[in-house]
Amino acid sequence: MSLLPNMGEWARPVIPQERETSRTYRLDLVAQRIVGMVDGQEAAYQAIVKRLMTEQHVHLIYGRSGYGMAIEDLVGQDRFIVEAELKRRLTESLLSDDRITRIHSLHFSGGLDDLLTQLAVDTIFGEVVWERRWPMA
Repeated sequence: MSLLPNMGEWARPVIPQERETSRTYRLDLVAQRIVGMVDGQEAAYQAIVKRLMTEQHVHLIYGRSGYGMAIEDLVGQDRFIVEAELKRRLTESLLSDDRITRIHSLHFSGGLDDLLTQLAVDTIFGEVVWERRWPMA
């Protein structure tokens, strides 16, 4: 007689994990309103935009979760430093979302006062193209 229970008797069946839905509220960023629901590729695009437009460690709602991307400290820096840091920060921020599989086609252009960033993001729903003009002065 064993002092330990037979684990075969106590083992629980393995239940396969399902990916959570990406269904969320559709945000109208211009009117600053919620206008219905969104899912799939459109929800992934909205998540990308929201993550990259949110300054990291500023909003109490996100705490120290790392949500968002730090950008304010790059304003006024040398353009080559900004491009290198933006590439790293964009990649780190986006790849923390399990719906995003790859970031590619990253291009920078612009003048002295701004920096246009263009990139393509592969998600589990398909490719998303995103661009933003950052003030640099």
